Amino acid sequence: MRRILILLFSLAWALPALAGQKVSLIVAVDSSRSLRSSDIEAVHDALSRGLESVSPNLPVGLVIFDDTARWLVEPTPDRDVVLQALKVVEPSGTTTVLYDGIFLAAQGMEGGGALLVVSDGKDENSAVTVSDIEGLCATQDIRLITVGVGRTIDDKALRRLALLTRGVFLGGSVENISSGLPGAVEKMMASLEPGPDSAEVHEEQIVAPQPLPAEGKRVEIEVEETARTRSWTGIWFLVAAGAFFLIGVGCVWWFLIRRGPGRCKECGAEQPDDGGECPACQIEAIRISAENREVADEEATRVPDLGVGAMAFETRPDDIDRTVTLGEIALLTVHEDGREAREYTLPRDRIFAVGRAPKVNTLQVRDQTVSAQHFKIVYKDFRYYVVDLWTTNGTSVNHECVRVHPLSPGDVIRAGLSEFVFSSQGGVQLKDGAEGS
Repeated sequence: MRRILILLFSLAWALPALAGQKVSLIVAVDSSRSLRSSDIEAVHDALSRGLESVSPNLPVGLVIFDDTARWLVEPTPDRDVVLQALKVVEPSGTTTVLYDGIFLAAQGMEGGGALLVVSDGKDENSAVTVSDIEGLCATQDIRLITVGVGRTIDDKALRRLALLTRGVFLGGSVENISSGLPGAVEKMMASLEPGPDSAEVHEEQIVAPQPLPAEGKRVEIEVEETARTRSWTGIWFLVAAGAFFLIGVGCVWWFLIRRGPGRCKECGAEQPDDGGECPACQIEAIRISAENREVADEEATRVPDLGVGAMAFETRPDDIDRTVTLGEIALLTVHEDGREAREYTLPRDRIFAVGRAPKVNTLQVRDQTVSAQHFKIVYKDFRYYVVDLWTTNGTSVNHECVRVHPLSPGDVIRAGLSEFVFSSQGGVQLKDGAEGS
């Protein structure tokens, strides 16, 4: 009998609690190692000042999260218990389960309320998602108040959590807790209370259904719409058929008239039906190219006429002192991009040809900006001369573009991107074109 009385007495105290859950304020704090001890101390101090302006009838709880999420203090009207528990929290763990911490706190708020989330906004290993949090908060009428803390804060993630739950983002400073928390909590608590005019507004939004048309009228409307649809279909069919007909006529005109045989404007010969280039002109171009190639090959191996008249415009008074004497050896040092410098002996009885072509040149270079037959060096009347072979890029001596130019020791010949330095040294003349030491 005594046990029955105790049971009835306990039920009497439990029934009011079961009849309606009270709203609460839960504080969820990031306790991972991405925060420092000084960060958590700053959160404690700001929360202590902020709770002074929050209604004392509102229960407050505390959840922390690092590798795992856990309750430290369940909702209680004693704020000192919450602040004392937060004061001894130290950063720990290797990951951050931000979403799990929010979800755990929201599960304990069956009566709804405000959930203060203090974190850097970074989640690394949670089992739940933002969608799970949004659904639970909507079901239990929970609003998130988010605050950024730490060295690097993901403002976007914290703003998103607040917006999805119709909450508020207080910024990236814990000092905003003391100033912004009371107003945010008061505003959210007011929004949780149903307004007195909600039923009237709901009734005003009800719209009476429109009456359905009579059966006979409905049939007439359907017949009229069907006839209109068929009419437009016929019009579009005629337009498409006419377009295809015009395209066909144009193709026939092109192939039968425009693409018929004509005559070449250059030579007057009859052109092929396919509209290609004139075969007669192509054959003539090949013949001219072959003749030019033969002339170029012959020019590369022939010593030019470097008489007094041809060289008079290039002679300078001091040229005599800069000529190569009989006992000296003339050298040509080649500086080519991507290759080591090479030195060659210049012959006196033959020309020294330079270019990219492998067979017609004494010296072949790899430089693609050098012509196949670019220039040659000729010895005449105790002087060496450089002769440009009418190249596109030209040949320069000491940065001056030349056609025929006498060479003196130290002169720099440039062809394309390559440089050729002319020099001399005393000694016996080496074999023609041999590479010097």
